[in-house]
Amino acid sequence: MSRKVYVVLSQTTTFVARSIRRITGCKYNHAAICFDTEFKELYAYARKQHHAFLSAGLVHESRLRYLEKNCELPVQIYELDITEEQYNWIRCVISYMMNNKEYKYNLFSMLSFPIVKGVKTYKAFTCSEFVAFVLRKLGYLKLKESYRYMPEDIGKELTEYLWYEGDMRNLVKEIDTDETYYGHYSRQWFYKDVTSLMRLFERAFMNLRFF
Repeated sequence: MSRKVYVVLSQTTTFVARSIRRITGCKYNHAAICFDTEFKELYAYARKQHHAFLSAGLVHESRLRYLEKNCELPVQIYELDITEEQYNWIRCVISYMMNNKEYKYNLFSMLSFPIVKGVKTYKAFTCSEFVAFVLRKLGYLKLKESYRYMPEDIGKELTEYLWYEGDMRNLVKEIDTDETYYGHYSRQWFYKDVTSLMRLFERAFMNLRFF
């Protein structure tokens, strides 16, 4: 039985997103894995709370994260055919990472990418690194290691699988709520930010490698 999985490259609207595009010169700054064409099952490495920039990891993204400002949001969406076994593997990986607090957002790779073109960090991914990790396992990406990919690099290797390019609003019929993401930035979130940064620094000295 054949299954479908979608890769969503997007131009998100946060300050960090705009900064990434300005520094890299790329059109798209975010990458996600999706299991449906209504974007109800979007998964990506991103912040867990709007104001908690450092407390990030693999999250189930709401459509509101993309369309909160109700303005044009350029996307490229690629449709990939996969087997039932591959589909189940992706589901298992996502479930495992989301339930394992050790997995963090690869902040060092994101910040240093313009200089060293990616940093491999133990149990840490950027959004594009995670998508590239999945696609390499599926055999769709082959040119370089996962941590070397930017969103547009992924698109260049998936050109033949392009399913849609344009404004995301044309595909979304309704926008759901996201009370966790837009909740109050409490002391608990501050503690999570500090703890996450400390864990990443520990890995920088013990497990960080430049290639």
